[in-house]
Amino acid sequence: MLTNRSLALVGGISDIFRLFIVRVVWQGTIVLGVFLALAAIEVNLGPVLALIGGASFILAFALQSNLGNLASGLMIMLYKPFDVGDEVKLGDIWGFVDSIGLANTKVRGFSGQISTLPNNSVWGSVITNNTAGETRAVSFSLKVGYNEDIPKIQELLLDVIRSHPLVLKTPAPSGMVWELADYYVNVLAKGWTKNSDYWTAYSDLMNQIKARLEQEGIAVPTPKQRIQVEDGFNGKTTQLLTESLEQVTASNK
Repeated sequence: MLTNRSLALVGGISDIFRLFIVRVVWQGTIVLGVFLALAAIEVNLGPVLALIGGASFILAFALQSNLGNLASGLMIMLYKPFDVGDEVKLGDIWGFVDSIGLANTKVRGFSGQISTLPNNSVWGSVITNNTAGETRAVSFSLKVGYNEDIPKIQELLLDVIRSHPLVLKTPAPSGMVWELADYYVNVLAKGWTKNSDYWTAYSDLMNQIKARLEQEGIAVPTPKQRIQVEDGFNGKTTQLLTESLEQVTASNK
């Protein structure tokens, strides 16, 4: 069809929106042809148009929420914040876009479950598209004790990240001290991968970082509390727990 070919030459239009426009033009052409045929045989179209107008008003009033979904669906197709196959976060839903319709959007979760979201709630929420760019940061946060060698741990994380074949050389991996908490220091390190390689690199690096922590004997702190209960009759004190910051190595977990 000429409409389909013309829209295919225009960049930035999603396939779903293009097919929707083609369908509207095709059906509109059929309706127009019917009216022209009726006019050609001198059929009075006034009552027909009045009936269609009245029915349209009643349907629009009765289907306000559905029309809102349709309008939001058109906005999603037109502005294309995501497309089928993209990894997205839509409110509390995280997964891969399975389909986009005029009324709803379906997202396939990491366990295979399908979530069907009305388009007005999708368009009205914060849309995060994790696969919008060509590259994606793979980040790791590690909590270590204050008595550990922080620069050494930063270099350990960066060394593991740099050595992975799927991590890009540019931008270069980087690290920093992210937080000084009550009983630990939060060390952050990240590198960049192609979007298509993200989950493979993430899984590999998690295993490699764990192995290096065990090899180096890096301790991960866990808090414990000491609670004392005093007997009001004889003043006897019972020790229930010892409060300390106990260093537990990753190999013992």
